[in-house]
Amino acid sequence: MNQTLGVGVGVETHIGLHVGYKEPVSLRLNADGGAYLDLGSDVEIVLAQAHLSVLHEQSATVLAELVALDNAEDQVVTAQAVGEQAASIAEQARQDADRALATGAEQQAHDARAAADRAADAAALVQNTVQAALDAMRTAEEAMEAAGKAAAAARETVAAVDGGTDGSSGRTLRLA
Repeated sequence: MNQTLGVGVGVETHIGLHVGYKEPVSLRLNADGGAYLDLGSDVEIVLAQAHLSVLHEQSATVLAELVALDNAEDQVVTAQAVGEQAASIAEQARQDADRALATGAEQQAHDARAAADRAADAAALVQNTVQAALDAMRTAEEAMEAAGKAAAAARETVAAVDGGTDGSSGRTLRLA
């Protein structure tokens, strides 16, 4: 698929690139006072000093958000494990209650069944909470993606309304 880009101040089309985690990424100085951002062995992006300053400012925030996201995912996994353990304990308590009742220990059977019910309720609550967390994370990801697309569309509209007054040369670059 070919993408057409405006060469100049603005980018007329949004391009998404996925760089594999094992692909090399490097940032190196160029002779014009900016830098080259190399993605893998085939993509080179030229950045001005202003771009580098913005990326520098944003990198700490993005890294902190990634750590927070990883922590949230870890908490969801832990909660799910606790919920599964509660469900297992509830089932074991029900079996113990049945055995206690079979031996005539009615009070112990009643206590075990009550404990089993509380554990099962806790397991259901954890499962509902985990599902709500997963739904919220998915909704946030979809909202971020939609916001990015809307911002790109707004930039394209502004570029079209400006009619090329952004200093672009009018040349296009084709990426295959």
